[in-house]
Amino acid sequence: MTISFAIVLSNYLCSLCRYIHHGSEDTADEFEIVASDGNQQASQTIQITIRPINDQIPQLLDGLITMVTIHEGEEVIITPEILSATDVDTNDKLLHFIVINPPKRGILVRHGVTTTRFRQLDIAEGYFKYKHVSGETGNEAV
Repeated sequence: MTISFAIVLSNYLCSLCRYIHHGSEDTADEFEIVASDGNQQASQTIQITIRPINDQIPQLLDGLITMVTIHEGEEVIITPEILSATDVDTNDKLLHFIVINPPKRGILVRHGVTTTRFRQLDIAEGYFKYKHVSGETGNEAV
């Protein structure tokens, strides 16, 4: 088999077959092919490198503090012990949070500015806070 014939055969075979990844988190695979003229054969192992995509769902960590108590008019830093998540596909510090139901008696503050979006990095560095701003709380549930 000449090199030019091998290239033509390779291009022809590639147009007829394709590799489909099964969706796992594996980042490498391989397969072996054999070319034969009926009498002799040559084999080749094809190495596949799989680039992971961001397809895993972030998970909140177990054992987080679910109740925080502060005095009226005060603020509390939201620490990683209160809110933390992990994601197989993403650096945890880069995870973003979006508040879909804001507090009724206070505000969420990031770097001194009211916000409904923040990163886990903001929590880790102590820049994310809850601040009570709504006067007397009484016995009404918030």
